[in-house]
Amino acid sequence: MIPVGDDVARMNERYFAGQLPPAFLAKLADLPADRPDVHAIVDRLFRMMRRGGFTADDLSPSQGAFLGTMVARVLPGAWRGRIPPITFGDRHCKIDEYVTANPWLPASETGSFLDLGCGFPPLTTVETADHLPGWRVWGVDPLIPSYLLHDAAGNYAIFDDQQQAQYFQPVVPSLQNWDALLRDADATRTRFEVLLREMLAGAPMGEQPPLTPIEKAGARLLIDPVRHYRRDNLSFAVGSIESVPLADMDVVRCFNVLGYYDDAFRARALTRFRGLLRDGGLLLCGSNVGRSAACRYFVYQKRDGQLVEREFAFGIDNLCPHAINPWYAQHEDDREVGMLMDLIRVLRSDRQFIARLLARNDALRAEYGVSPRQADGYYGESDPTLLAWELSDRAALIGERLDDEGYSEQAAAILRAAGHAARRTEIGHIAVVHDEAR
Repeated sequence: MIPVGDDVARMNERYFAGQLPPAFLAKLADLPADRPDVHAIVDRLFRMMRRGGFTADDLSPSQGAFLGTMVARVLPGAWRGRIPPITFGDRHCKIDEYVTANPWLPASETGSFLDLGCGFPPLTTVETADHLPGWRVWGVDPLIPSYLLHDAAGNYAIFDDQQQAQYFQPVVPSLQNWDALLRDADATRTRFEVLLREMLAGAPMGEQPPLTPIEKAGARLLIDPVRHYRRDNLSFAVGSIESVPLADMDVVRCFNVLGYYDDAFRARALTRFRGLLRDGGLLLCGSNVGRSAACRYFVYQKRDGQLVEREFAFGIDNLCPHAINPWYAQHEDDREVGMLMDLIRVLRSDRQFIARLLARNDALRAEYGVSPRQADGYYGESDPTLLAWELSDRAALIGERLDDEGYSEQAAAILRAAGHAARRTEIGHIAVVHDEAR
């Protein structure tokens, strides 16, 4: 096995002529030597960067920390092959706006919406139901749990009906907190399972589990926790892409799911999605991070029984990202990352445009304390007083300000000049419209 340092050094030379930032490289020292899936992700990420025209000075220490620490913790290999139901509030806020502001689906106060792979707790699905109060909304995920347990520190775990821990997550999803939980995942899993048994011991258990939480020594347990997220217009079900007991949807959203699978699975999934939609309904599938930052997605519409690609859209912040999401591909044939990189390469080839964009992005990073550019030309550390959610919000705000200042429209114009039917969308993203949708 090649030592971690040698492997990273080889990638540095191969893809960046040895120019990766020292602070970024230092964060990769914790890459696990026994996880070929993690090393493959890093190698593929660097290749995707080259495909999109990115260079070594586009990487920051925070991105290095995520690669070096977190990737090994969130891949299915760390969860016994399961896709972790990672979720946090406000993630799909822009996509919720798109549902009611797009050129393909007439605006309506009523409709049906399926959030497939909603995660748990299903915060984004609840937000969608609040955004669409007259719609009927369903959240479907394979890991809808039987138990939700918060420990005394607020970290949580979900369990199946056999009281086996399926997933756990820190109360504040910072790199340090994730690492504290996942450095020894087996020990954390055992600790939560023991705590669950202690919480259940002596608890009143009738035919109907208690609706109120069971609380002991600062820990808090909910039984059948999905009950607490239901609304008059919101229901949940256990299911996967292959097994959804619904049909005739106006909108199906499947975000941060298909990237776990290869393109052959994606093709089968599109066939399945077609069967879930009514004629005229929309499919939105893609990826994003907090507050819809680093967003990319395909929009399909069912027409005459067929699924027609309408557009591929992405946020301007993908050209100068705070997160690794734009380059993060778990498979060589990831259609979303490939499409994004090919379009970004066109934009980054316009030297005047990219110089203006990066200069403005650097000024905004300095203003908000988000990995500001240093005198050596590389990004530095973020403001250490900011919490993880504050950094995420500020990174998203930088992208919104770039759009407000006209950079999304400028990018669309460059793509049009290159022969694409491009537009700035109703929610401030850049979209390339498919030929059949022109």
